[in-house]
Amino acid sequence: MGKIAEGCAPGKVILFGEHAVVYGQPAVAASLSLTLRVRIQEAESGVCVDIPGWLPAPLMLSEHPSEALAIALNALLNAFGLNSSMPLLVEVEGDLPLGAGLGSSASLAVAFTRALAQFKGVSLPDAELLRIAGEAERAFHGHPSGLDHTTIVRQTCIRFQQGTAPQEIHVSQKLPLVIGWARREPGGSRRVISELRARMSRYPELYEPLFKAMGQISDDGAQTLVKGDWERLGTLFDLAHGYLAALGVSNLDNERMISIARRAGALGAKLTGAGAGGAVIAVVREEQAPEIAQSLREAGYGALVSSIASHSLSVSDQKSASF
Repeated sequence: MGKIAEGCAPGKVILFGEHAVVYGQPAVAASLSLTLRVRIQEAESGVCVDIPGWLPAPLMLSEHPSEALAIALNALLNAFGLNSSMPLLVEVEGDLPLGAGLGSSASLAVAFTRALAQFKGVSLPDAELLRIAGEAERAFHGHPSGLDHTTIVRQTCIRFQQGTAPQEIHVSQKLPLVIGWARREPGGSRRVISELRARMSRYPELYEPLFKAMGQISDDGAQTLVKGDWERLGTLFDLAHGYLAALGVSNLDNERMISIARRAGALGAKLTGAGAGGAVIAVVREEQAPEIAQSLREAGYGALVSSIASHSLSVSDQKSASF
């Protein structure tokens, strides 16, 4: 048996500021306890990537098209002086749904980078891990902000803004959440980001005020997390989603999931991540969380009950994480 190396990384959830963060505004995000694990082993020929059947295949194909995946993996191999001619078997497993807006591409990039570092016997500081994983993220999304892989590497709740050091947010008390998700529209995050960039370039005078307002909500949300006022946080979720819908990144599945969560008693709900399907998050009262998650499942969506603590997001209902 040849040399074996492994790496692991969590997913993430964006609470505020997705899309606006690409244009210089602050965002707030937290890491998930759901993870992807990458195992590398010397093989007989070529690079073979094995993604087992537990991953939701339609999501995988829409979020990680084979060409982008190949470009991303080659970027990571090149960073360690390797290339696709070196015989390697890459196995991916875990419980993080792919293509659901929960940071699966960044998680894969970070986990693979860690596995390659172990394979090469290299000690990798966080700054270098972020740089290398960022190269792979560009293959998936074109113009990523850096929020996803920064949150995943730090494994905490952070305020992130391009050009400034990430700030850890100390959440004052447990924040109950319900996460629901649907299949993404064809093209995934890269298409959504590209189309929004085109609209922004054409009408900056219309979009810049929206992004600025979203940044203000992010900062208000960070302060509200510290204070522990979940009713206010729910209202901020609703406002944030209104801006995301105005940007044109929501779709019928997002709106339906949010409507179901609100009708079932959520204090507020919004999409999280790129949109066009993918995930939504709802601030809930803890005793109502299982019922709200079940309402989403009965409507045909994936759902799990979660909570944000002072340092990271824990999942109390991982068995529900299958689509």
